[in-house]
Amino acid sequence: MLNGPETLSELQPHPGVSGLAIGVFDGVHLGHQAVVRSLAGSVAALTFEPHPLAVIAPERVPARLTSLEQRVKYLRAIGTVAVVAVKFDAALRGLSSSAFVAELLRIFPDLKQIATVEAIFLYNAAQRDEMLPRKPLPDPEAEQKRREPLEGIFPGAVRPAPNEKK
Repeated sequence: MLNGPETLSELQPHPGVSGLAIGVFDGVHLGHQAVVRSLAGSVAALTFEPHPLAVIAPERVPARLTSLEQRVKYLRAIGTVAVVAVKFDAALRGLSSSAFVAELLRIFPDLKQIATVEAIFLYNAAQRDEMLPRKPLPDPEAEQKRREPLEGIFPGAVRPAPNEKK
């Protein structure tokens, strides 16, 4: 079971993981599920705790839909072999992208693919200093028809828009 968020340097290696989904994954909605399922092979998820906005812009932190424990449960239910929670703090925020990728490669030495909600990348393991763009996510409607969500597991709550009345 997950002990709680750790810094990147505290995370132990996870050999054998070839795909990594990165994100907050609050609610593990259909878009999050599509990100995880876009990866091939043995897939892990990396989530952040607290929400990055708690450090970057505390006044803009959205209400949480799921606890860390629930996110782990939901991400494991859709097929991830591991879920790691990274402590989002000022040190992580200040980490360069190359240092972040170097830490990911230490933690996941067999990594070939990285997917996020914003974009999907194919990691070229032969050239460790290069991240190559990969195809965009599949059409959400087609994805939903192809893979129905696990009923009764994922929360159905949706955050209202900032100017929308509840």
